[in-house]
Amino acid sequence: MEKQIKGYIYVLVSSKEPENYRYLGMTTHSPTLRYNQHMSDARKDNKRHVYKWMRKQLKEGYEIKLKVVQDVYEDENIHQLEMLWIDEINKRRKSRA
Repeated sequence: MEKQIKGYIYVLVSSKEPENYRYLGMTTHSPTLRYNQHMSDARKDNKRHVYKWMRKQLKEGYEIKLKVVQDVYEDENIHQLEMLWIDEINKRRKSRA
């Protein structure tokens, strides 16, 4: 029997710098639904850093995209995978600095 996908690890990026992962998250819903939630929160003037960044990018004419970096299957721990991805992204940032 084929394993079922139970969630996704994703990043938010700007079309200005598509390889610069600005926010990493996880969802057990569809990536499209999560993207729409992020866009709605950004439009509501949410004060979180990620939404300030999104509003700035949009104001400057760039697109915000949600990019799935890993499908999470039913036998995997989504929270643990999210933490591993955060560590990986932090390592990438340090190596570029």
